[in-house]
Amino acid sequence: TVVVDDKGNATVTTPAGKTAVIPASDLTKSAADAAKPNAGNDIVKPADKTVVANPDKLTDAEKKAIEDKVKAVNPGSTVVVDDKGNATVTTPEGKTAVIPASDLTKSAADAAKPNAGDDIVKPADKTVVANPDKLTDAEKKAIEDKVKAVNPGSIVVVDDKGNATVTTPEGETAVIPASDLTKSAADAAKPNAGDDIVKPADKTVVANPDKLTDAEKKAIEDKVKAVNPGSTVV
Repeated sequence: TVVVDDKGNATVTTPAGKTAVIPASDLTKSAADAAKPNAGNDIVKPADKTVVANPDKLTDAEKKAIEDKVKAVNPGSTVVVDDKGNATVTTPEGKTAVIPASDLTKSAADAAKPNAGDDIVKPADKTVVANPDKLTDAEKKAIEDKVKAVNPGSIVVVDDKGNATVTTPEGETAVIPASDLTKSAADAAKPNAGDDIVKPADKTVVANPDKLTDAEKKAIEDKVKAVNPGSTVV
């Protein structure tokens, strides 16, 4: 059982009869915190969930994929993923928390849905940065604008290395790592301009931007598939 008092302290009693209190400081944050890097959280979850075949028994490869994504947004932390996909994260400062499997995994069916089963999505278009260790304000603003465009209404905070902490209107928070958002000038000169997913040059004419017809959606799908061969487009 879990009982939360008026100040946010949670008293937890396990089925085995063990009882402990989680202090409010580990469970609550202010609206001002949401505007900070990491949104006031000591440990953060990655925006990109991992597709798993059997949620009751993850493969070693699936667990490794989750571990890598969690480590990318919690540098220097120890991450242990159990067979169901829950990740126990311990920071270099000794803070420990568990990110539940529901925040880290998705099914193949979820991946075929809009947003590919993720609560927070990353833009396809990466931003060119001169120094990946110290982004300029203009570079951070460019990343912020691109992330906001695909996560409407969200608060987006970009740190000096290009990691973006996103908090949705529903209160979901996740971090998109810099590696998914930035590229070098050299990358931009490569095929696909350094982006993992590319956008077609030819836009589609639509009559009502708030409600596309099936034909308009199919036209967009075909154009996107043409420049991203083998990809699923929803």
